[in-house]
Amino acid sequence: LGINASSAGSYLSVHGIDADSPVYTWNQQNPGHEIVPNDQIVEVNGVRGDATSILDQMQRPQRLDIKVLPVKQPLPKSGDRVEDLSKLSTLSDVDVVVLAELPEGESYSNIK
Repeated sequence: LGINASSAGSYLSVHGIDADSPVYTWNQQNPGHEIVPNDQIVEVNGVRGDATSILDQMQRPQRLDIKVLPVKQPLPKSGDRVEDLSKLSTLSDVDVVVLAELPEGESYSNIK
């Protein structure tokens, strides 16, 4: 397929697309629907929730129904400070969100 990706738990995180690959051709033929770095492959042929199972589906010689969550910029990681709360809407799972203004001189590393 020509997708360079890594496991991110419940999905595959796209890092790049090989030139002259099927996905590269798809991108050329489908402007506005390109698969690009930072996108998340969240489902393939109805299989979702586990990156290993998704990758297994992608490696089989079959027609692929791929669902991609477009992410235009890297997702925040656990513990990251997020200034723009709209970024939270791009996360597939959120366990806890802390909204707080810290007192002068305090840092996020002091939160327990």
